[in-house]
Amino acid sequence: MILFGTFLASSGLFLVKLLLGEQFRGLAVVLVWPAITETIRAINSSFFTMGMARVDMHIILRPVVAAALISPILVYLLAPLSPLAGTGIALLTAGLTALFIMIPMTYRVLPVTWPLRRIAGAMTLGLSLVLVGRIAGVILSDTTLGTSLVVVSIAGAFMVMIQYLMARQWLRESYVAAR
Repeated sequence: MILFGTFLASSGLFLVKLLLGEQFRGLAVVLVWPAITETIRAINSSFFTMGMARVDMHIILRPVVAAALISPILVYLLAPLSPLAGTGIALLTAGLTALFIMIPMTYRVLPVTWPLRRIAGAMTLGLSLVLVGRIAGVILSDTTLGTSLVVVSIAGAFMVMIQYLMARQWLRESYVAAR
């Protein structure tokens, strides 16, 4: 989840060029906030699923209420400053609030051990992907369809390689268990 979100955030400029064309180039900046927000939402969804699997819905009540209160307040405050970026930042902040409330609750209530090293590794490698994407956006400020395709292909291959390297041990264990 983390790596795909960072891939979208890092390749936004080039994806807009490939999928929408030159006239929508200004939208690339706006894609960063939804990409990060959706990554946080996907992580929150896994927490919510665990709460439902335990049939203990009070686990998800506090984070959802907090996010539901924070989101409209921040949209009201930030959207007048910059409608797209302000709304994106508001929704991201609401998602992060739910996440930061949910994490300690899962440690206390659910029998789950989080793979913190993998999460930190994915975040570190994902941030490097974002940095490379931003540098490529600055260096290749006048992008053509061909250069956009090359950059997105390289970033996608890098993301898949990182995912494979991180899941290699798990894939081997699954393969041996399936035999």
